[in-house]
Amino acid sequence: MTAAHCVEQSDHHFVRVGDADSEAFFSVEQKIIHENYDNHFEGYDIALLKMGISLDLSDNGLAPVCLPADTNHTYEGENAAVISWARTKIDQGKFASTLQEVDVVIRTNEACQKNKNEDIPDIFFCAETYDNVLCNVSV
Repeated sequence: MTAAHCVEQSDHHFVRVGDADSEAFFSVEQKIIHENYDNHFEGYDIALLKMGISLDLSDNGLAPVCLPADTNHTYEGENAAVISWARTKIDQGKFASTLQEVDVVIRTNEACQKNKNEDIPDIFFCAETYDNVLCNVSV
C-alpha cells in the first residue's frame, strides 16, 4: 500500500521489503489506484501494489500491516504510528534517506476542525503529534 501520487506517473515500480540492515527489492506486477483518486484533491490518495511473487515473512521477522476489523470504531485517543519515506524539513525538502516514523494520537475530525478552523472531509482522519501538531491523513 502506498500513496497514489507516488505511483500515478510511472509504470515501473519496485517494492522495498526489509529494514535498513537487510532489504530486498521486488518488481510490481500490478498497480491499483483508488477509483476516486484525483491529483487535484487530497482525498483517496491510496494505491495498492501487487508483487509478482509471494513473500515468506517468517524468514525475515517481518509481518504484514493488518487493517482493523471494526470499520465503525473511531480510535479517538488511541496511539498510532505514521511511517513514510516522504520529504522532511530536516532533509530540506529532499526525500528521507532512512524510513521516518512519528507517533501520533488519533483525534476526531470535529476537534481538528475547531483547532485548524477549516473543514475536514469525512474521508480524512485527524492525528496529533505529541508536540501538538495537527495533521490530516486521507483514507
